[in-house]
Amino acid sequence: MKFNWFKISYGFLIALMALLLVHYAVQVASGGHAWKTGDWLINYSDGLIRRGLSGALSIFVAQILSVNVKWITFLIQAVVFVAFVCLTLKEFYQFKNHPKSILLLLSPAFAFMFWINDPAVAFRKEICIYLALIFVLKAFQKNEVRSVWYWASLALFVFAGLSHEITVFFVPFFCFAIFNHYGTSRSNVKLIVKHAAPFLIVSLGILLVSLLHRGSQQSMDAICTSLQPYALKEDICEGAISWLKYDTRYGFERVLELGWTVWLNYLLLAALSILPLLFLKADKYFLLLIIAGGISMFPLFLIAVDYGRFISMIYTAAVLSCVWTRPRLVQNTWPIHGVIGFLYVFFWALPNCCKNTPGKGLLGDALSSVIGF
Repeated sequence: MKFNWFKISYGFLIALMALLLVHYAVQVASGGHAWKTGDWLINYSDGLIRRGLSGALSIFVAQILSVNVKWITFLIQAVVFVAFVCLTLKEFYQFKNHPKSILLLLSPAFAFMFWINDPAVAFRKEICIYLALIFVLKAFQKNEVRSVWYWASLALFVFAGLSHEITVFFVPFFCFAIFNHYGTSRSNVKLIVKHAAPFLIVSLGILLVSLLHRGSQQSMDAICTSLQPYALKEDICEGAISWLKYDTRYGFERVLELGWTVWLNYLLLAALSILPLLFLKADKYFLLLIIAGGISMFPLFLIAVDYGRFISMIYTAAVLSCVWTRPRLVQNTWPIHGVIGFLYVFFWALPNCCKNTPGKGLLGDALSSVIGF
C-alpha cells in the first residue's frame, strides 16, 4: 500500500490548526491571553495611538451587541485565521502531485508550524497582513486585475497597519505581486505605480501615526481602565499593552542585552529557515524579492527582540508569494530525500525570542520528555 504523504500532511496540518483554534478559544473563555488577546485590545481610550484600531473596533461592536469584548476580538481573530489557513491550503493543493512540496508549509519557519511549536505567538496581528497579502496576490494572479481582491487587500492593509505598524515592513511583498503581473515593460510603469502607490501612501501614514502617537504609561493606564468592565484576566495588561510605554531606544537596549550567542543563534536559525527556498530553482526577480523582504524587515531586528517572529514573517510572506506567482518553482524544486525532510520538519524549532540554541522541534520535544535529555 502506497501512502499519499501530501494528503496525510494536509490532514495533519488541518488537525493542528483546528486544535490551535480550540486551545486559544479555551484561553479566551478563561479571560484571554496577555499577548494574543491583549495585543488586539489596544484602543483609543486615551486618544489616537499606534496599534489602536483593532481594539477600538472590538469595543465599539461589543458595546452595540452587548457582548464581552473578548469574544468579539476572538471572532475577528478566528475569521482572519480560518480565512488565511483555508486560502493557503486551497491554493497549495495544486501541488498534490508533488508530495515533497509540502515541506514548504511544514517548515518550522512557516506560520503554521511556527505557531504549533510556540502557541503563544499564534493569533498575533500579522495574520491580518498575511491575509491582505493573499488578497493582493489573488488580485493580480489572472490576466486581468480583479478589483474586488485588490480593494479588499488595501482595506485590510489599512486595518492591519493601524492595528500594528509592523505592516509597513511587508510592502516589498505587496509591490512584488503588482510588479509580477505587469512585468518589466516600460509601457506598464504607470499601471504599476497606480496600484502600488496606495500601499506606499498608506504605509507613510501608518509610520507617521506610530511616530507621533507612540503611547505612554498614561495611555497604558487608560486602556487598562477601559477593559475593566469585561472580566478579563488580571494580567491582560502585562503583555502587549504594557509595551506601549516603551520606545525604540528601550527596544534597542534590549537587543544589545541579547549578546553575541543569541544573535549568532538566530543567524543560524535564519539560514535553516531559508533552506526550503534555496531548493527552489528561483529566477532573479524572486531572489530579489527575498533579499528585498529581508532588507525591509532588518530594522525590526535592531529595535525588538522577537527574532523568531520576524524570521517567520519573511519566510511565510516569501512562500505565499511563491505559491501564487511562481507555482512552477514549487513543482520543479530540487529533490529532497524523505528522511531528510522528516528530520528538518520535526527536529528543530524557531523560538520566538532570546534563545542561544535552536528549539528541539515537535518530535524533538516529545523525545526529550520521554528519554529525558
